[in-house]
Amino acid sequence: MLSSPVNSFLRIKQGQKALELLQQAQQPMDIITDEKAKSAKEEVKKEHNSILKSCESVDFKDLAVVIFNSNYRMSGYMATTIQEMVGDKTVIAINKKDGHGSMRGELALYWEGRLKHLDYVKMGGHPGFYGFQISKPADVFIEDLTELLQ
Repeated sequence: MLSSPVNSFLRIKQGQKALELLQQAQQPMDIITDEKAKSAKEEVKKEHNSILKSCESVDFKDLAVVIFNSNYRMSGYMATTIQEMVGDKTVIAINKKDGHGSMRGELALYWEGRLKHLDYVKMGGHPGFYGFQISKPADVFIEDLTELLQ
C-alpha cells in the first residue's frame, strides 16, 4: 500500500513529488491518503487501460511480445499485467517511444540468454523479472526475434 503511491509518481516521471511525499509524511497513512498521490495513481490507471486497448501483440509459442506507446514508464506494469493474463507464457512489453522494456515469466532467464546476442539489447534483472533497453525500433526487434526462433 505504501509503495503504490511512490511508484505511481515515478511512472509518470514525477520523482520529486514522490520524494516530497516521503519527506513530509509523518505516518504511513499520510502517504496512502495524499490527494496528489491519489491523482498520480489515477493517471497511471488511465494510462494502463489506454495501453491495453491500443497495444500491439506478437504471439510466439512460449512468448508474448506487447508493443505500446506511452510517455510514462509503464513497461514493467504492462508486462506483469499481460503475464497474469496469458499464464504460462513469458511476456515482453516494449514502449516504442523510448525503447524501454520489461520481461516477466518463469522462462525469463532462458529468454535473457537468447536475447543477449542482439547487440542493441541491454538487459538486466533476475530470474522472472528483467528490464531492458533496445536501441533499435521495436519492429526490428520483432524481426530479429522471429529469426532467432526459427
